[in-house]
Amino acid sequence: MEAHRTPEHRKAAPVTHPARSEINRRTLLVAMSGLLSGAAFARGEGDAPQPAASEAYTPAGFKHALPPEALEEPLATLEQPGALDLDTPEGLRLARMKTMFSLNADYAYSAYMTRHFVMPPDATPYPLVNELELNVSFLTTGGPEFREEYEQGKLMLHGSYTRVFLDAATLQTVDAIDVPAMNRQLTLAPTQFALSIPMDLAPIPHDPTLSEDLRWYRFGEDVHLTNIALFEPSESRPPRMDTSVWRVNHAELMDPAHRRLHAHYSFTASSYAALYAWTGLGVHDPTRVVTSKAGIKVHTIDALPALVRERILEKHPERVPRK
Repeated sequence: MEAHRTPEHRKAAPVTHPARSEINRRTLLVAMSGLLSGAAFARGEGDAPQPAASEAYTPAGFKHALPPEALEEPLATLEQPGALDLDTPEGLRLARMKTMFSLNADYAYSAYMTRHFVMPPDATPYPLVNELELNVSFLTTGGPEFREEYEQGKLMLHGSYTRVFLDAATLQTVDAIDVPAMNRQLTLAPTQFALSIPMDLAPIPHDPTLSEDLRWYRFGEDVHLTNIALFEPSESRPPRMDTSVWRVNHAELMDPAHRRLHAHYSFTASSYAALYAWTGLGVHDPTRVVTSKAGIKVHTIDALPALVRERILEKHPERVPRK
């Protein structure tokens, strides 16, 4: 798998200390929503017109591929001065960075299997479709393309997201499914997008429509980092709640010498179906969609599940940064 390794010219950037690299709450939530919780096809308030079926899963505002400059910048290394104090905001933020990405100058590969269940009013819920997702993410210290907007040396997150759809029963790739309860057929197009965002912007004003609660707890030898996000409803946006849980080994998280973590991820969400443009339902329709996601984060291609390699990497090899 030599072709997948980090190019030799991409040396590690100078160490970035968390005290000089405050990780903004909103920025991380955007990254998690777009890259890590599979919410890329959630409809925002400004998306009133229904997109065409082939465009229903293409999020607005994201580039299809990473900018070439991002692939030339030095990968960032974060400093962990000692055992993390998870009862402080700084320690908890760094723990989430180490869990979700890496403190080393390398790539993180996150793979998820997602199941959507439709809950029509007064009817039995049923599985709709499975999504197989792959996120490739890495950190840099910001390159020339950001010079006009951001200071050099600030931490940047780059991510490449790819989703394919699988039949809920056979796990074979599908491009359309019948939904009798909605009396329609849904066309499913693979999702591909990329983002590059700063991780240390100055704090933004409080957003009354968003509530986020990041907590942790020990469970045996593991630490669970939980994030609960509540989105207040409006006339054009139905209510939504989701919970993300990252699970890592406690001793490895605390050890500054252990800089690459194998992590497990789970995600659950309950929302009105109108949140998803592909349902074609209005904000006042009581139909709900319940989402369940499970996955892992690893640091080598070979450690990814065979299904991900077969369904995504073999069909979309360009989605993985290479030499």
